[in-house]
Amino acid sequence: IPSSVTSIGDYAFNECSSITLISIHSATSIGKYAFNKCTKLELISIPSVTSIGDFAFNECSSLAQMSIPSVKSIGDFAFNRCSSLTLISFLNLLTKLGSYAFNECSSLAQISLSCPISVIKSCSFGNCRSLAYITIPSSCTLIDERAFADCILLAKITLPSSLKKISQYAFSNCSSLQVIVFGNPSSLNSIGECAFDNCSSLDNIEIPSSVKSIGYNAFYRCSSLKFITIPSSIDVYNLGLLSNVVIHRF
Repeated sequence: IPSSVTSIGDYAFNECSSITLISIHSATSIGKYAFNKCTKLELISIPSVTSIGDFAFNECSSLAQMSIPSVKSIGDFAFNRCSSLTLISFLNLLTKLGSYAFNECSSLAQISLSCPISVIKSCSFGNCRSLAYITIPSSCTLIDERAFADCILLAKITLPSSLKKISQYAFSNCSSLQVIVFGNPSSLNSIGECAFDNCSSLDNIEIPSSVKSIGYNAFYRCSSLKFITIPSSIDVYNLGLLSNVVIHRF
């Protein structure tokens, strides 16, 4: 794409299934569905792009790596089902990450969000079945529903002190999750329904004193859970805990 082009419009290359390589020199925005279902696209260079629209690279199933150093906004479903994507790198400019942005990126193994986003939206990383490591930014206040659901290789999460809410099913079916580290001090006040459902490797959890409510079956099917430390104000009877779990109240 020549340097005279400053933006890629909506649907510009939608379903152009023979494109394998694109270099964008000067454009700062990529519109919605711009490269949707470009199934043979393997490599793209977009050093100046600051905005990526909804469904921009949806189902680009051959796209393996991507560097977006200037991006500030990633739309809904932007990289949904990019099943070959193993690496994506961006600097700390990102302020908006859309729902389903990296949903079902089944080859994505790690991602670092060292950027000032406050919300990880619903299904942003849902069903990323190779994701073993993620850094959640210190500015994050909300992890929305199913944000990391079905990330079956995710073994540890470190939650920042800024986090206020974990929504329903946020980490459901994260069957390798063993360690949850809460910020200290913690601002967390709400854990949603089934938030950690079927986290079957989790054996111990310490809920911060800041938590005021925990939703129904939050720890349902956590079959390895042996110990939970929880504020005395929380009703434990609807959390889905097995009968052999040792409960320590404070």
